[in-house]
Amino acid sequence: MSQLYKDHVATMLDPPHYVTFNRWNTIGSKFIALAAGGSFYILVLIAGLDMRYKIATIGSRIPWEVAKMLRSPETSSMSYLAYFPCCFIVLADTPSLILERIIPTIAWIRSHLPISFENIFCPSLLANAGLKESLDCTDFSATDRVLDGFKQKCVPMFL
Repeated sequence: MSQLYKDHVATMLDPPHYVTFNRWNTIGSKFIALAAGGSFYILVLIAGLDMRYKIATIGSRIPWEVAKMLRSPETSSMSYLAYFPCCFIVLADTPSLILERIIPTIAWIRSHLPISFENIFCPSLLANAGLKESLDCTDFSATDRVLDGFKQKCVPMFL
């Protein structure tokens, strides 16, 4: 991360401090992990439920664990204890929550709000996914290919 900062960010006019850049990366990685677990539409759901702060401040492993559950709800444990700042939340019967609530909600959002990102991602990332200049977020297969292009690893970091 420090090399990326030195090569691409520190040379900018009025760059953010390294600590700020690292925090932004940590927070962004949590949202990318969740999107990779479901779709970009999970980010619309998070914004609509005003959960941005909770996700940004949640423990570093939780977004990756939630992403795994979204990706394979039928293999999720029957209950999941999630720590959010200020409280513990038990998601009873996680597969049912995902299959009966979250997925239908995302399907509804997807059908009513088609999203396409034009010229947002770097051309090489899109080319590796077999796309040209845009990403149609209603195409889950293309979205998966783009999100798979983000190199991520879950590293415990505390904000």
